[in-house]
Amino acid sequence: MKVMYGSFYRAASLKEAVFLLAEKTVSTKILSGGTDLMVRMKKGEICPDRLLSITRIPELAAVRRENGKIVFGSALTFSAIQSSILMNEEAPFMIEAASQVGSPQIRAVGTIGGNVVNAAPHADTVPVLVALDGKAKVVSTRGEKLIPVSELVLGPHRTALLADEILTEFSFEVLQPGTGTAFLKLGRRSVMVRARISAACAVCLDDKDIVTDVRIAAGAVTPKCERFRPAEEILLGRRMTEKGIKEASGEVSREMVNRGGVRWSTEYKAPVVSVLVERALRIASSRAHKEFMR
Repeated sequence: MKVMYGSFYRAASLKEAVFLLAEKTVSTKILSGGTDLMVRMKKGEICPDRLLSITRIPELAAVRRENGKIVFGSALTFSAIQSSILMNEEAPFMIEAASQVGSPQIRAVGTIGGNVVNAAPHADTVPVLVALDGKAKVVSTRGEKLIPVSELVLGPHRTALLADEILTEFSFEVLQPGTGTAFLKLGRRSVMVRARISAACAVCLDDKDIVTDVRIAAGAVTPKCERFRPAEEILLGRRMTEKGIKEASGEVSREMVNRGGVRWSTEYKAPVVSVLVERALRIASSRAHKEFMR
C-alpha cells in the first residue's frame, strides 16, 4: 500500500482496495478517472476523509469475451473503449457513446465505472449499458454480486452501491448476429456537450426484415434509465417499417410522460425524444441490414 499526501491511497490490488474501503473510521471515496469526483469535491458537494485510487489494478481495465458475454472493467477509460476491437465488433454504439464524452483529455482519464457511479442524468454510457441489459459486478468484504445497471442507477446522482462496495466490472450477453446499433444525443453545443436527451437502440432483423430483437433506452428523460419495453413490443416480431418506427418512437414519448410526469421541460422533451429515437431506430435498422448481408 502506498500513501501519498496523507489522504490519498493507491491500492495495488482489488483485495487491498476492498479492505481499505471497509474501514468504518474514515469516509472514503473511490478515485478512478476523477473527472466528476474532483469537480464535486471542488464545489464542496462531497468532502471525503480520503481518496482511494483503483487506477493501478490491471483487471479493472481489461476487456474480454467469456462464455458468450463481453466483460470489461469499471476502470476502462473512454479512450480505451474507443480503441477496443472487441467492443467495436459486439457493441459499436458503446464506442459512439464513449467518443462523445467530454473532450479528448476527459476521455483519456475518465472511466465508464465513474460515469455510471456518478449517476448524472446525462451520463452517455448508461443508456447503452441499459439497452444491452448490462450487469454490474459489485465487490465488498462480504463477497460479490451482480446488479442490472438499470437497478444500480436509482436516479440523479443516486445508486444502489453501498459505502463499502466497489463496482469492479460490467458484462452483457453478446447480441444476436445481424444486429445493428445506434447512439444519438442532443445538447446545447456541438462540442463537449452534456446530453439533454440521448437514445441508444439495437435492432436485429432476419432476411425478411422481421424484428427478432429490439432494445430501446433513452437518457436524461426519465427519473431513472430503463428500457422502453412497450415501444419495443410494437416492433418485435413484425416487419420493420417506417410506420412501425414512428409508432414505437411515439410510444417512447408517451411512456416518458407516464414515468416522469409533466414538468417544465416536457413540452420540449416529449416531441424531441420521439424524433431522436426515431432516428436511432432508423440508423440501427440500416446497420442491421448490412450486418445480415455479411
